Amino acid sequence: NETTLWTFGLDHMAEETATASADINSAYAEVAFAASDKLDLTGSLRYDDHSDLGGQATGRLAAAYRFSDDVILRAQAATGYKPPSLFQSTTNAANSTVALAPEENTTFELGLEKAYGEAGFVRATAFYNDLENHLIYEGTCSTPTNLITPGYCYAQSNFKSKGLELSGAYALNDTWELTGAYTYTDAYRPTGRAGRVPRHDLHIGVSGDFANGFAGGLGVNYVADRFDRDNGSTPMPDFKTVNAHVSYQFNDSTQAYLRVENLFDEDYEAVNGFNTSDRALYFGVRASF
Repeated sequence: NETTLWTFGLDHMAEETATASADINSAYAEVAFAASDKLDLTGSLRYDDHSDLGGQATGRLAAAYRFSDDVILRAQAATGYKPPSLFQSTTNAANSTVALAPEENTTFELGLEKAYGEAGFVRATAFYNDLENHLIYEGTCSTPTNLITPGYCYAQSNFKSKGLELSGAYALNDTWELTGAYTYTDAYRPTGRAGRVPRHDLHIGVSGDFANGFAGGLGVNYVADRFDRDNGSTPMPDFKTVNAHVSYQFNDSTQAYLRVENLFDEDYEAVNGFNTSDRALYFGVRASF
C-alpha cells in the first residue's frame, strides 16, 4: 500500500565439481515501512540451508529519519553469512587437515547527510564490522596430509574494522562539479593489525559537462599507511594516482569516451611483489537501444 512494501522469494544454488557437490536453498523477506513523513524503517530476514553445513539465519534492520528536507540521519545493523565455495573446501580437503567453517559477519553503520539544494551535499558515516572465520589464502599449508611438498590452502581468522567515511559534492558553477571522499579504517585481527587495508584513502575529483556534447574530469586518489601482511610485518609505501576521462555524446543513445588511468605513470604496488599497470588508455563507444 502507500506506506508498506513487502518483498519475498526463494533462491536455489547448486555447485558441482568432479569430486563434490553442494546445494543451498534459501528463503528471504523484507518489509519497507514509511512510519511517517519523516521516518522510514526497513527490516529483512534470510534463511540459508546448506546441504553440508546446515542452516543459518541472517537479517538487517535499517532506519532513515529526516530532521528536515535537507538533513537525514541513517542507521543500520546487519548480519551476513557466506559458506566456503566448493573450490575452497575441496582444496583444503586435499592439502590440509583444517575443515572450513562459514564466514559470519556483523555490521553497524550510523550516518548523517546534509544537502545544499541542488548545489551539493556532505555525508559522514561511522562503521563497525566484525567478521568471523574470514577465509585467507595460504601459499603453503601448515598441516599437509597427503602431499610430498606442502601445497596451498585456506586458513580462517577473525577480522574487525571500524572507521569513518566522509564524502561530498559541490557544483562550482553550471559546468564544473567538485567531489571528494575520505575513509579512515582501523582494521585488525587477533594477532595485530590487518594487512592490505589502508588506514587513509582519499579521493578528490572535478568533472564538467561542456557545450556541444563534450564532458570530462580529473581525479586524484591518495592511499597511505598500509601493510602487505598481517601484524605490520611488511610496510608498503604510500602512493597517489591520477585518472582522467573525456567523452562525447553523439546523441541520446550513443557516446564515445577516452579514459586514462595512472596519468602520470606512478610506479606502485597494491600487493607486495605484484606489478600494477603503468599509464593505460582506454577508448570505447557505448550505445543503448
